[in-house]
Amino acid sequence: MAISVGGDNYCYGGAEYYGKLDTIFHNQKINTALVGCSIEPDIIYQPNIVDALKKHKAIIARESITFAALKNAGLTNIHLIPDPAFMLNSIEMPLPSEFIEGNTVGINLSPLVEDLSSGGNIVYKNAENLISHILATSEMGVCLIPHVIWNHSNDLMILSPLYEKFRHTGRVSLIPDSPAEVLKGYISRCRFFIAARTHASIAAYSTGVPTFVLGYSVKSRGIARDIFENETDYVKPTKDFKTNHELIDAFEFLKTHESEISVQQQHYTSEAKRKLKTLPNILGIE
Repeated sequence: MAISVGGDNYCYGGAEYYGKLDTIFHNQKINTALVGCSIEPDIIYQPNIVDALKKHKAIIARESITFAALKNAGLTNIHLIPDPAFMLNSIEMPLPSEFIEGNTVGINLSPLVEDLSSGGNIVYKNAENLISHILATSEMGVCLIPHVIWNHSNDLMILSPLYEKFRHTGRVSLIPDSPAEVLKGYISRCRFFIAARTHASIAAYSTGVPTFVLGYSVKSRGIARDIFENETDYVKPTKDFKTNHELIDAFEFLKTHESEISVQQQHYTSEAKRKLKTLPNILGIE
C-alpha cells in the first residue's frame, strides 16, 4: 500500500500531480490511501479529480466539510476521522525566562496569512496591537512560536520583527525552530493561543489551550466547525480583516469563554484519539 499523508495536497493548485502519482501506483497493482486530508470542494468536483479519488482504497477526511463534499461527489471509499496530529506526543523543554507557564499567550504567524490578507501589513499590525494590548491590560506573557521554517515560507520572517519590537519589555519570548513535539510542549503550557499554521492550532486544540485561528482554507474552517459546531468565533480568514484590532477582539472572546472553549477542545480530542485508533483496521494494516 502507498499512503499519502499530505493533508492539504488537494487544497491548492497542482492536484493533478498527485493524481498522476496515484495512477503510477495503481498501474503497479498497489493500493493507495489518502489519510488525514482536507480538500477544497471546488477541486473535488473536477471530473479528473473525482476519477482519481475514486481509485483510492480509502480516503480519510480530517474534517466534515471535506467529508460532505466527497460524499456529495459520489465517493463511497470515505471515512471521517480527525487529523492524526491530535495523537502527537509533546516534549517539555526548559521555558524562556519571559514565559509565564499557564499565563502566556502563544502567537504563531506565517508569511502566508499576510500574503492572503487584505493588504497593508494588516496581520503584522494586528499582532502588534494585540501584544501591546496584552502587555497593557494584563500580567500575561507573550510567546512567539514558529511552526514552519522553509526557505519560501518562514514563520520567523514575521515573528522575529515582532520580538525585536517588544523584547525590551521582558515579557515577550521567541521560540527557535524545534521539532514538532517540542513546539507542542511550548504551546501546551500557554493559556491562550493564536495560530496561523494548522498543526500549530491542533497542538493547542489537543492540549486544551483556547485557540483562535487565522484561517485561509477549508481545513481550518472544517476542524473548528467539528470542535465547536460552528467556526464563526474561532476562525477568520485574514482576507476578511478590515481593522487593526481583529486579533484583540478574538483574544477578548477567548478570555470571556476560556473555560468552555478548553472543555470543548478536550472533549473533541478524547473522541479524536478514540477514532484514530481505528485507522489501522480501516487501512488493513496489522
